Amino acid sequence: EYITEIINRAGGLLPEAYPMASEMIRNNEKINLSFEKILKNPRSKENFFVIDGDSIIINSKSNTVKILGEVHQPGVYKFNKRKKVMDYVELAGGFTKNASKNETYVTYPNGESSSLFLFGLLRDPKVHDGSVITVVSKLETEPFSFTEYITNLTSIWADFTQAYMLV
Repeated sequence: EYITEIINRAGGLLPEAYPMASEMIRNNEKINLSFEKILKNPRSKENFFVIDGDSIIINSKSNTVKILGEVHQPGVYKFNKRKKVMDYVELAGGFTKNASKNETYVTYPNGESSSLFLFGLLRDPKVHDGSVITVVSKLETEPFSFTEYITNLTSIWADFTQAYMLV
């Protein structure tokens, strides 16, 4: 059976159900999928076939947003649908001096994520109820090394050439 068939057989979702934060567990691992898309369109390619041992967990809204990492006051804050990532960063006291602003991202309850910056441009994505905003430390990010990139690329090319010559 598919996820939608099981949910329908159970009587559907209660009004307090929050499909975006719902999850499917298989072999003790969370499978990231969009319950919202599946429930809106049961014929969606994302509708998942359920097997023995799978668990479907329908969560409710938490009305919170969690902010982790390099902000002055990391923690859990009340969700406000009008606020975006930068609003929550300001609410948490702003970036610390060790914050890697380019490595700031929001993870949504369904497992998808979005970066604050794309190609160096500020996007300030929307935040959903139950999201987690992470501000990575400059100390955790490695600078791009052109020399290392070329070395790895050359090594891959040499391996490919050698394999081609053997064939």
